[in-house]
Amino acid sequence: HKQIEKDLREEKKNYAKEVKLLLLGAGDSGKSTLVRQMKILYQDGFTLNERNLFKEIIQANVYNSVFVILTYAERIGLHLAEGNKEAAEKFRERAMRINFEPLDEESLRWLQALWADPAVVEVVSAQSKELPLSFDSVPYFLSKIEDICSAEYKPTDEDILRCRGKTSGVVETTFDVNGTPFRVVDVGGQRSERRKWIHCFQNVTSIIFFVALSEYDLKLVEDNNVYRIHESQKLFGEICSCRWFQNMDIILFLNKTDLFKEKLEHSPFSQAFPEYTGKNTYEECCKHIRKRFQALFDKTISERKKKLFIHETCSIDTSNISFVFGSVRSTILDSSLRQSGF
Repeated sequence: HKQIEKDLREEKKNYAKEVKLLLLGAGDSGKSTLVRQMKILYQDGFTLNERNLFKEIIQANVYNSVFVILTYAERIGLHLAEGNKEAAEKFRERAMRINFEPLDEESLRWLQALWADPAVVEVVSAQSKELPLSFDSVPYFLSKIEDICSAEYKPTDEDILRCRGKTSGVVETTFDVNGTPFRVVDVGGQRSERRKWIHCFQNVTSIIFFVALSEYDLKLVEDNNVYRIHESQKLFGEICSCRWFQNMDIILFLNKTDLFKEKLEHSPFSQAFPEYTGKNTYEECCKHIRKRFQALFDKTISERKKKLFIHETCSIDTSNISFVFGSVRSTILDSSLRQSGF
C-alpha cells in the first residue's frame, strides 16, 4: 500500500514537470505532420512496423487522389486518351473495393499511363479549388509511383511526412528534449472532431495553433461558402477567448509556407481578403495574416500577461521544425519562470 502511494506521488511529481502541448487548428493544417517530426527529431524515428502501416496509408492516398482526378476530369468534360480508358476503368474498380488491395505491377502500368494522359496532366496543373486534394503530395507520390507499387517499398521519412491521414480522436506522443519531458496532444481538426477538444484542456502548458497559409483561396469541405482561412481565424478567436487558456501564452504556426509562396504566383490573395490592396508577395501577404491573428489575440488580453508567439513554418521541412521547436521550448520555459515569479 505504501509503495502504491509512493509511486503515485512520484508520478504526480513527474507530471508536474512535464510540458503538455496541445495542438489545435482546422483539419489538414499540419498538426499530425508536426507529431511525425517530433518522432524523427526526438525519438528513434519510425519502426519497420510503423513504416509498413504508412505504406498502406500512402497507397490509399494514391488510390484516392487518382480516383478524384479521374472523376473530376470526367465531370468537366475532359476525355482520356482512347488507349487509357480501360486502365482508368480497372483502376477505378479496384479503388472502390471495400477491402484494401496493395498497389502492384499491374497498378503501376495503369498509373503510369494515366499520369501521362493529357486530361490528367491538365487537372493536376490547374490545381482546381473544387478538388478536395492536397496538391503538395499528389505530384510527389505519383512521381515516385514505381517505388510505391513495389512489393519491397519502405516509405522514407519524407514520404511519411507528406502522406495524408485524417486524425480521429486524440493522439498523444511523449518525448524528452534536453531533460524536459514533453507530452504532445494532437486532436482532429474537422468540425465534427472539435467537440472532443474540451476533454484535452486540463493541465495544458501551452497551445500551438496551426494555420495552413496555402489554403487562403480554398473553401471548407463541410461548408462551401466559408474560406478555410476565415474558419481558422474564427476558431483562433474562440480559443483565445476560452476560459481554460486565459493566462496562457499561445504559439501560432503559420504553416505550409512553401506552398503559400508557390500559390501566390498564380492565385490572388485578395480572393479571401477583398480589403487587401498590397502586393501579391509572400512577405506582404504574410504580414497581413500576422496582423489579423495578432488583432484577434489582442482583443482577449485585458489585464492578463499572456503573449502570442508567431512562427512561419513548413512542417515537412525537418531542419525548419527543429529550429522552430527549439525556439518554442525556450518560450515555454521562459513562460514557466515568469508564472513562477522569476
